[in-house]
Amino acid sequence: MLLGSSAFCRASLAGIETRGGDYAVGQLPARMQHPTIHADIVETWQRLGENRPTLAFACDIAHAKHIAASFNDAGISASSVDAYQNTDERRDTIKRFKAGEIRVLVSVACLSVGFDAPIAACALLARPTKPLTVHLQQIGRVLRPYSDKADAIVLDHSGNIERHGLPDDIAIGALNTHTKTWSVKAGREPTPKPCQKCAFLKPPSTHKCLQCGFALERQSTVQRSDGELIALTTVAALQSNRRLYQEYLGCAEHFDKSRGWAYYLCLAKTGEKPAWSWNSLTAIEPSDETLRYAKSQLIRFAKRRAA
Repeated sequence: MLLGSSAFCRASLAGIETRGGDYAVGQLPARMQHPTIHADIVETWQRLGENRPTLAFACDIAHAKHIAASFNDAGISASSVDAYQNTDERRDTIKRFKAGEIRVLVSVACLSVGFDAPIAACALLARPTKPLTVHLQQIGRVLRPYSDKADAIVLDHSGNIERHGLPDDIAIGALNTHTKTWSVKAGREPTPKPCQKCAFLKPPSTHKCLQCGFALERQSTVQRSDGELIALTTVAALQSNRRLYQEYLGCAEHFDKSRGWAYYLCLAKTGEKPAWSWNSLTAIEPSDETLRYAKSQLIRFAKRRAA
């Protein structure tokens, strides 16, 4: 079962830079001070998550810790893992999750690739992501077969399902066997930084002070909007960009335009490029509203060309 947010989440991501093929992590938390996480995460999980072992994906470390703390405040055992934890601590937390002692395990990227816990039966998406591969990796964590697990639930608070489409609709192309070489650029060597409490110079990439033990806790800036997740059935998918793109393909056929015209219509309307996986989608009959918008864009272009 997939449950996701409305189109409300998507518009607020316009303008965020893309770095390494994904939304710039440093810009997401600041942007998400605006109401972009749709519906209360804990309340939604209590109502729809069926108390399943859950993997949650957050925007940054502070956000991950905030989500875990919110679950614990509600009496639901939760913990977060991140790259700043020592290996033993992270392994112990994951071990407790697999043993059922922790119900909700939260991270930013530690759990999306190379992590295997077939017991997980609910994915909580609280991190908007642009690459389709990252999206598939996240929801794939809960699709592993396991004894006594008949299905999995995806609770999408980030708009990723609407951005990339339903998993069953995503067409994966043939494996590209072409090789690609990468240039290596020499970067500056990291330098020690003074502890904010005792001024001891910490070695590079050391979060916790070796002298006094102080570790600056990151504060989450992510807020949520009021709302409720809805089941992403065929009817609910009418509101998604994917459905809108198919309507624009119908407009392209109606006005005898190319499929590329539908691409730019969708981009102009939503502020986001249609996913590459939508290339195989077929045109559908556009609504009157969609047809009027397409016609207005034709008129607008004709006026600009005449001017």
